[in-house]
Amino acid sequence: MNIFLLMLPLLLIVLTGYCSAKFSLFSEESNTYFTKFAFYIAMPCLLFFDFSKTPVSQSINVPYILAFVLCMLITGTFMFIFTSVFLKKSLAESALNIMGSSQVNTAYFAIPLFILVFNNPTPVLPILIFQTVILTTIVLLIIEHDLKEKSTEKRGYYFEKIKSVFLIVLKNPIILACILGLLFSFFNLQTPIVVNKFLELIGETAAPLALFALGQSLFFDLKKIVGKELMEVAIITFIKLLILPTLAFFVGKYIFHLDHFWLTSLILMAAMPSPKNMFIFAVRYKLDVKKASTVVALSTLLSFVTLNVLFILLHASI
Repeated sequence: MNIFLLMLPLLLIVLTGYCSAKFSLFSEESNTYFTKFAFYIAMPCLLFFDFSKTPVSQSINVPYILAFVLCMLITGTFMFIFTSVFLKKSLAESALNIMGSSQVNTAYFAIPLFILVFNNPTPVLPILIFQTVILTTIVLLIIEHDLKEKSTEKRGYYFEKIKSVFLIVLKNPIILACILGLLFSFFNLQTPIVVNKFLELIGETAAPLALFALGQSLFFDLKKIVGKELMEVAIITFIKLLILPTLAFFVGKYIFHLDHFWLTSLILMAAMPSPKNMFIFAVRYKLDVKKASTVVALSTLLSFVTLNVLFILLHASI
């Protein structure tokens, strides 16, 4: 019961966002504004403040990072081979499925959850950086390579596309805020009290606003769900919510021997729903948008069940 009550505030905030969209209190366009405020202002303020005040040694745990990277590589490779070879999907669609099965919703789910439940977003940072800088770059390059065959633009194609991919990464305000915060911590730089208060006040809106925006997005995404390719959606969701956390448990406990906090963080991070970027990139590259929105919505809804189960199991066995 205590575990359920721990997750209940998160669920209620998401439900409030969902109802606000369902009863037309806010339009779909307003969801863009809420999302942008959370992503470009509230989250960066929160993360910069937290990481600038946290010793670097407490922010970065190498075995934890390696364990998650290994799990992501295993599930991502399996999903890519399965969808490209057995389901006969294009390289671009298969790459998008890597994102759905291996990446996690860090900005709008993991960070709010770790803040509200643990009051500590530290475990999210290295995963956020790895999947944005490395894994997302790999996925986008595979998509770009596949689409190159349909493009008449050949000369300088790869250079331009690689440059555009890295620009996307470098312009990510959350990553920039984390890196800047780590630099302030490493060099022991202090911000004025007025700035600290400003960052705290803005940062306190990050978690509830991100979850509220997520609830709105769920309403709009659920309207786009279709029954086509249900097996593919089910496989991606099954791997994301069940296989990846299970793999994380065995890798973290028996290969990297993580302590209680980092093992719990590893498993919960692995159990986060598929990232919103799966839908965003499907729209951008004209891939299967309805499938992507279905995966994101379904994994988000089911994650409230699987996360509660995981909390109970972790509390009992680790």
